[in-house]
This record gives sequence, C-alpha cells and structure tokens, in this order.
Amino acid sequence: HRNYVGDSILGTGAHLGAGCVLSNLRFDGQEVWMHAPDGQKFPTGLKKLGGIMGDYAEAGCNSVLCPGACLFPHAKVFPCKSFRGTRV
Repeated sequence: HRNYVGDSILGTGAHLGAGCVLSNLRFDGQEVWMHAPDGQKFPTGLKKLGGIMGDYAEAGCNSVLCPGACLFPHAKVFPCKSFRGTRV
C-alpha cells in the first residue's frame, strides 16, 4: 500500500490500511505534544514526531494519525477518520 509514516514508531503486528498517513509535523510548525490516557498533555521537545502504534494496533484505510497520536496495543482507528490524542 501507499502510506506515509513520518518519524513514527510501530509495534509488532501493527497494521496500516491503504492510504494511511502518520503525520509528523504540526500545521502551525510548533512543538508536538502528547496526551496521556488520563487526558493530561505533555511536551515532547520535538518539532517532528509522527504516530506511535502499539502491538497489533490498526489504522483503517485512508485514516490520518496527527503528530504525537498514540494507539495502545490492539486499539483501532476506523477508515477515513482523523485521530489525535491517545486511544487505549
């Protein structure tokens, strides 16, 4: 499949459907922040950081993970959806 995986981390068995994008640069060019499962935000110190996908996490066709998005193991993003934050 044609996908873009910029500055990202993919766990064992993580799956990307066709056309997925793991974006690594914020639209405004600012530092990428991450979201803890409890909703708390914290800085990464990086201007470029893509998505982080745990083992066997799945991103459906044409989905987009925004910079710093985190999918825990076995989490899913449905096709044609944009996702930011953390999904357990």
